[in-house]
Amino acid sequence: MFDFSIKYNYVLNNFDVSNYLEQAEKILENKLIFIHPWDMERTSTYYNIPKNWNELVNEDEEWIFMRSRMNYFDPLFLSYEKSKDIKYINKIKEIIFDFINKHKKLKYELSTRTLDSGIRMVNILKSIIYLKEINLISKDEEDKIVKHLDDTCIYLFDAFVEKYFHSNWGYIQMAGIYTFGLMYNKKYAKRAKKYMKKQLEIQFLSDGLHIEKSMTYHYQMLIYTAWIVMIERLYDIKNSLFLKYLRKMVDSAQKLHYPNLRQINFGDSDDDNIEDILSMANAILKRKSKYMPKETSYMFAGSFLDDYEVIENILDKKEYFLKESGYYHLINKDYSFSTYLTNMTSGHLHVDLFHFNYFNKVEMLVDKGRYTYLEKNEDRNYLKSVRSHNSLVIDDKEFLNIKNSWEYSGNYPIINPMERIEENGVVSLKLSAFDIDANAYIERRYILCEDNVIIINRIYTKGKHKVKFYYNLHPKLSFNLESKRILLNKEIYFEIGKYIIDEGTYSSKYNEKENNKVVMAEYEFVDKIQVIHKILNKGVMFEEIESDENIYSFKITTKDKKYNIFCKNEDSIEKQNVSYIQSSAIYNKFKVEIK
Repeated sequence: MFDFSIKYNYVLNNFDVSNYLEQAEKILENKLIFIHPWDMERTSTYYNIPKNWNELVNEDEEWIFMRSRMNYFDPLFLSYEKSKDIKYINKIKEIIFDFINKHKKLKYELSTRTLDSGIRMVNILKSIIYLKEINLISKDEEDKIVKHLDDTCIYLFDAFVEKYFHSNWGYIQMAGIYTFGLMYNKKYAKRAKKYMKKQLEIQFLSDGLHIEKSMTYHYQMLIYTAWIVMIERLYDIKNSLFLKYLRKMVDSAQKLHYPNLRQINFGDSDDDNIEDILSMANAILKRKSKYMPKETSYMFAGSFLDDYEVIENILDKKEYFLKESGYYHLINKDYSFSTYLTNMTSGHLHVDLFHFNYFNKVEMLVDKGRYTYLEKNEDRNYLKSVRSHNSLVIDDKEFLNIKNSWEYSGNYPIINPMERIEENGVVSLKLSAFDIDANAYIERRYILCEDNVIIINRIYTKGKHKVKFYYNLHPKLSFNLESKRILLNKEIYFEIGKYIIDEGTYSSKYNEKENNKVVMAEYEFVDKIQVIHKILNKGVMFEEIESDENIYSFKITTKDKKYNIFCKNEDSIEKQNVSYIQSSAIYNKFKVEIK
């Protein structure tokens, strides 16, 4: 089947898995940590494992949820293959049977939350497959486990509610039922598939991105769909619905990572390298790709990686525009620019309208992660706010008020579709929205010229106001402060005018945080304002060109070219929609001349 024993030995011989082997020894001592890179809520501290599956070890209930998911058996499998000591296998059985014996009648409690129950089913099924491969599970043991999983299916069907059609939560629990059904009870598989067909139709947009708009949860959907496809292959299922959606999930995910193969964060996401997931998924799809498998790929997919072929990573320019979800990404060798303007579709979204990410050899201007899901937590609220994104606030009132970890109050701004125009290799991206509560029209235009970015901010709202801009630097980024500009990584100038530097919080993964620097600029205005900020390579020259008020024009001089760029900001009724630059008429919304 999966040839897990062979693959665990391959992992032991080809990867550094000392952290997993240490974790296995700690589990034998009844101490637990969650370090698997696919874990949704990882931890960095070992805690003693309570006898009660519902007992808190810290202030966060997520620890109970993570424990009950049982996604920590791989270290014990590895340690068994390394030593052939049966104690590691016995520990796995001890954990599974302890849960079964303490949950003989399944009811809702922290340890039986429906999402976690679906994940637990997958991890136990994977354990059964491995234990049967190495002949270390008896029929009585398997029967007892299968009876419990059968009861879990009934419990999950009974607990299913309408909102589960709209979230990863509902789909993942059905993934556990469906694959259990294929292996042990076909009627469960048939019923679960009906739910999942509707879930996939609702949750995936036409461009392939998951509707909750979080890359971390998009990948969770991808992982469990990959698991489904593998089990279907074992049972010779033809014309797979899930295979079709797996392709869509993989194709969209491959458009949204940095040159260093870390996912582009948005919403509740972590700063993760996703090469292991994409290599695994492409192998299951029987496609060649540039992604190199990691130890986690082999431990999850086993023999499905046998014929996988890694091809050369050609670092040419690629542009991705996911129109329905509202995401844009331009990547070229070691440069990346991404932005988005998207509808509010889940509690995993942040107040991040007009945000962008800038990567040039290293991560520079970034989204700052999620850190925790605890209620009434200052870090949670801060990381969801505009201040933790590269965006703006008018009169100290954010686009939405954060009520709690999952909810907002206020009217979500009316957003317009992102507008893209290209001329002579220069791209103009216009993002615009009407803030109902502030009675303000906000427009941000990005001009992408080589790997330079001109940010044109325009705001229209009657009366006297102030606007604050926030830009968040990656905590590892080196920088030098200068008057009216900042030199990033000794190569890139961020020209912002008068600014101040403040301390912020950055979270690379759940339960981990560190300090970062936040650049802030504030302006007062009456009725309307235009603010220009620039990200320029060292040595690039920028000069404004005198023109009509309704046009913004400038010159960019790079090493090889001189660009004259004209951006129409407003239509002119009196002049038949013609604008003039130094007596020359301009009719286009966006025009680029190269000298």
